[in-house]
Amino acid sequence: MPLPEAYQRTLLICWTLTALVVALFWPVLDDVLLEDKLTQRAPTELVGTLHVGKEPGKSIPLIIHNASIWTGDDNMPSAEALAVQSDGHIIAVGGSADILSLQQPATQVTDLHGAFVMPGLIDAHLHLLGGGQTLSWVDLRHADSRQAVAADVKAAVEKALPHEWVMGHGWEEEHWGGSLPTADWIDDNSAVNPVLLYRMDVHMVLLNSVAMELAGIDESTQVPEGGKIVLGEGGKATGILVDNAIALATSLIPKLSLAEKREALQAAVEYILKKGVTAVCDMGSIGEPEEVWEALEQVYMPAAHKGELLIRVFAMVPLSTWPRLAQLVQAQDRAHPDGHLHWGGLKAFADGSLGSRTALMKEPYCDDPETSGIMLTPYSELAGLVQQADAAALQIAIHAIGDQANDHVLAMYQTATAINSNVATPRRHRVEHAQHLSGADAVAAFSQQQTVAVVNPLHLLSDMHIMTDRLGAERSGADRAFAHAAMLKVGGTAFALSVTTLCGRFCVGQSS
Repeated sequence: MPLPEAYQRTLLICWTLTALVVALFWPVLDDVLLEDKLTQRAPTELVGTLHVGKEPGKSIPLIIHNASIWTGDDNMPSAEALAVQSDGHIIAVGGSADILSLQQPATQVTDLHGAFVMPGLIDAHLHLLGGGQTLSWVDLRHADSRQAVAADVKAAVEKALPHEWVMGHGWEEEHWGGSLPTADWIDDNSAVNPVLLYRMDVHMVLLNSVAMELAGIDESTQVPEGGKIVLGEGGKATGILVDNAIALATSLIPKLSLAEKREALQAAVEYILKKGVTAVCDMGSIGEPEEVWEALEQVYMPAAHKGELLIRVFAMVPLSTWPRLAQLVQAQDRAHPDGHLHWGGLKAFADGSLGSRTALMKEPYCDDPETSGIMLTPYSELAGLVQQADAAALQIAIHAIGDQANDHVLAMYQTATAINSNVATPRRHRVEHAQHLSGADAVAAFSQQQTVAVVNPLHLLSDMHIMTDRLGAERSGADRAFAHAAMLKVGGTAFALSVTTLCGRFCVGQSS
C-alpha cells in the first residue's frame, strides 16, 4: 500500500535536505570555517593528510585523534585526527600517526574512541538576538489544548513582577483542532500582567485583555496597512493580531537595554553551538530599523572587537536603510578584520505566512475565499528599494512565501539587474523561504536569474497539516509547494538552508 502523500512529501524533503547539505554547503566550508583552502600532501597508507600552513610561533594546544572525521573535501573525505592551532584554526587533518607527530609538550591530546566529527552547520536564516531572547519566554511549542496554554501562561505570570509584560512563542492552533485562541483563554491567569504570545510563524500574536487595553485595541481600532485585527462574535476584538498590526502592541513593550541584548547574544551563541551551528545569516531583529542597526554596531561589532563572537555571523539590516549600509561598506568594506562578522545584506518582507493566511497567493485561499493574503510592503515601494540597493551592489533578501509574492520578487530582481547591468559586483539576491511557486516558469526563473532560494524544508512538518485545506490539491503539489526537487531537476539554482528548527527554541526566526 502506498504511503500517504504527506509522508511521501516528508521523505522527499528529508532526502532533499540531506542532498543539499552535502552538495552545497560542505564544498565551501574550507573557505568559510577554515578560512584558507586546504592543500593536500602525498597521502599516507590510510587517509592522507590535509594541511593548512602553520604560522611560525603558533602553538598547537589541541589534537583530536582516533575519531571518525568527515572532512567534506572530495580529495580526502574521511580522516582520523586533526590538530588545532592556538588561534583556533585547524591546521592539519589526517591519519592519527601523522597528526600525533605534531604534538608539542603542552598539547592536550584527546582520544575520541571512534566518535564522529564533522564541520559545523551553517544556518542561512535565523534571528540571533530574538532567538536568544526567547530562551526566557513561555515556550508553547508543545501546548496541545486551551488548558495547556493557560497553564503555561499562569506559571510565567507567577514568576513575573506585577504589570510586567509576559512574552511567549510557538503556539500552533492545529495542535488543538484548528481554532484560533482568544484572549479569554488566558485572561483568568493574567489579570494584571499584559501578555503577548507569538504564533510559531511570528506572523500572528495572541494578546490578553490587559495588553489589548494598554494598546487601545478594540473593534474600532484603525488597522495598519498590511495587518489585521481578528474580530469574533459581535464584532469584538479576539486578541489576535496579524502581521503589521502586531506593532500596535509590541511598540509598548520596553526595549531591551544594551546589556540585555549582549546577554541575549551570548545565550544564543552558546545555545546554537551546542547544536553544531557555527555560522549563521542573521536576518535582524523583529523591530524598528534603528534597533537592527544598534544590534550590528553596538552588540555584534564590540563582540567582534573583543574576540568574543564565537560563531561567524553575516548580519543583515533592513532594506529601507540601504544608503546607510552602502556608506558602511564604503568605509569599512564588508567584514570585521577578524573574519567572524560580515555585513552587506538587506532584508525585507513581501508577504506573511501560510499558517496566518497572509502569504500572498494568486488565487484566494480555499478555506477563506475572502482573502488571497497580504502584500506587506507595497509593490512600487519595494521595487524601488530593490532597484536602488541593487545599483549600490548590495545583496537583497526578501521574504516571500506565497506564489504571487515569489513572482513579484523574482520580477523585481530581474528588472533591477537589467537596469543596473553596468554593476560588475555579483549581488546574488535571495528569496527567503520560496515556499509556494506559481509553476514551471517560476521554478526556472530562480536558475535563469541566479537567485538564491533560501529554503526551509522543515517548515513542511507544520504546514503539511494545513496546506491542502488552505490551498487545495493543485497548489499543494510537489511541483508548486516546497518545490525543491523540481528546482534541483531544472538545475542551476543556488540553495541555502535554514536549519532553524534544529535549534528548537529559535522559532522567532522560523518564518520571518
